[in-house]
Amino acid sequence: MEMGGDIVGNIMMLELETFSDEEAVYLTSPDAPHSHIVDEVVEALFENVCTAPRRCSWNTPSVRPEWKEEFRFAGEWWLSMRVLPATVNPNEYHPPLIPFLLRNVQTENQFIADLALHMRQRSSVLSLLHMDHISITPDRASVLLFEGILRNEAQNLECLSLSFCEVGAATLLLILCGLNQCRSIQPQLRYLNLSYNWIDASCSNMMAMLLERTSIRRLSLHGNRFGGSDITSFYDFLLQGCSLLEELDLSYTALTCAEVCALISCLPRMRNLEVLLLDGVEVPDNKAAALSTAIRKSNLIHVSLKGIIACNGEAYLHRIHKACQRNRAARDFLKDRSTLRYFSEGGSFFEAFARRTCEMQRLDDRALPVTYRPFVTNDPSLLPAKNL
Repeated sequence: MEMGGDIVGNIMMLELETFSDEEAVYLTSPDAPHSHIVDEVVEALFENVCTAPRRCSWNTPSVRPEWKEEFRFAGEWWLSMRVLPATVNPNEYHPPLIPFLLRNVQTENQFIADLALHMRQRSSVLSLLHMDHISITPDRASVLLFEGILRNEAQNLECLSLSFCEVGAATLLLILCGLNQCRSIQPQLRYLNLSYNWIDASCSNMMAMLLERTSIRRLSLHGNRFGGSDITSFYDFLLQGCSLLEELDLSYTALTCAEVCALISCLPRMRNLEVLLLDGVEVPDNKAAALSTAIRKSNLIHVSLKGIIACNGEAYLHRIHKACQRNRAARDFLKDRSTLRYFSEGGSFFEAFARRTCEMQRLDDRALPVTYRPFVTNDPSLLPAKNL
């Protein structure tokens, strides 16, 4: 994409197969020449990406009759593409969705196209879509989002989870743009898990600009390289982008000391935020008391500080727990009426989500047998816990 000149015209000519992270960052930069017409930029980008699947050279979907009886495509869709050595009894796991020896860019593209087509089937009902260990490039994201998720007639999807999917700035911008423009179509889509991707400091501006315009209320950036941005951009991310969030997971990110201090100062002003996960984030020793005070002044009902040396004292954690208990007493437990509320009624949606990757519980809206676990429906995912 040519930078400068007629930016709207350039966006309309944009090809997603070559759309780069640098171009995505430029489009949402507050220092760019077009920053005063950012709404027009977003509208032009949406107009381009929503029609991009029709121009996509590999988007030639085929019906998969076998998927009609596939338990991985019912209720909660757990589509793990992780591949492990096949050293266990084949009766203990289901075959991979893409056979290992056939897996390449072409077969992955075909899988995405076929998956989007399957989502459009009248019988397809899903409340949760999880994918991991497959690269979600901008062109794949456009097909998945605009040909699949947003055209699903049931309109029942509440959680989109893309973990270990190499999501960078370009794909993130496309996802946020689509959710921004289509929140009236899928207003129940409230949970977004983007853990262990390539989201870094360059994404702060686009999240500050677009996240609050979506229906997302619980966001996980767990395990990303997010941090080290301009401090003004980080403040905007917290106070604008996260202004409507109820849960934010920043565990094991690359937040700097300055950004941790900014987060501490913003917590009392983030009145909708109820759950904060900061595991593994470096909190300066001289800021632990300030963090405790900020939590007490906030509306947080659950805070996780695992692996933080400055915050691991028993007395300190007890004070945090008591502060959250007081806030919890005033919380309306009926506020979250989604069908996935069983994930988060105990506190954190994403902590419960992570537990579900290892523990399977029988639920009425899921077709997975009780003996199976969600992430290991591929080779050879269904190992007994003791063998992992």
